Amino acid sequence: MADARIRFLITPPVHTTGVYSLYSPWTVALTDVYRCHAIRSFDELIRKGIDVYADYYEPMGVSESIYKEDLALGASIVTLISAVNEYLYVPNTYIESYPGMSGIKYSRKCVLLDLGPLPDNFSITYLLDDIQSLIKKGAGVVEEQVNIRMATIPMTTTVTHEDHIQLEATRRAAIQLHVPLAVQLSEQTARADALQEQNDLLLNVISEHPELFTEL
Repeated sequence: MADARIRFLITPPVHTTGVYSLYSPWTVALTDVYRCHAIRSFDELIRKGIDVYADYYEPMGVSESIYKEDLALGASIVTLISAVNEYLYVPNTYIESYPGMSGIKYSRKCVLLDLGPLPDNFSITYLLDDIQSLIKKGAGVVEEQVNIRMATIPMTTTVTHEDHIQLEATRRAAIQLHVPLAVQLSEQTARADALQEQNDLLLNVISEHPELFTEL
């Protein structure tokens, strides 16, 4: 698993108890209370013969390159214990915040979309509402917080009329052929339901008439 964010060492004091926030793939519920039980540096664990990557990173699907970057940062493994004595081992580069932390670092997130060459009279304003809705659904950001700005980057070359006709035909065909993910999911779900129904019918026939299948 790749991790494009800039990782920092966020280390809670031992015995710090309360609600923790972790970066994926480590997760904890916001309603669960954890206590910081121990902090062990990678160097300390390695000296004890512990394979930090194999024991803590690999089971979570995190790449070895990320582990090596954390090792170079001087990272540690933080042991958290829940109220029901469940142990969680998380690198301090994957702790977003801990109880009593003075503040949580925020940054402005921007998405840049390069649509490629399009005619100057082509407008994408009709897409803005869908983009805002998608961001709200996926990130929980309200429309009022999404500041969409459009820009045009001039090209140093022109497109011939013949090429323009071909490009437009290709673009329109792509629109017609595109199947939204929601539609794909609905279709696959319908197929799965139909197969499950057929399987259930077959199992009922087998259970009611086992003699018909004894020689198969």
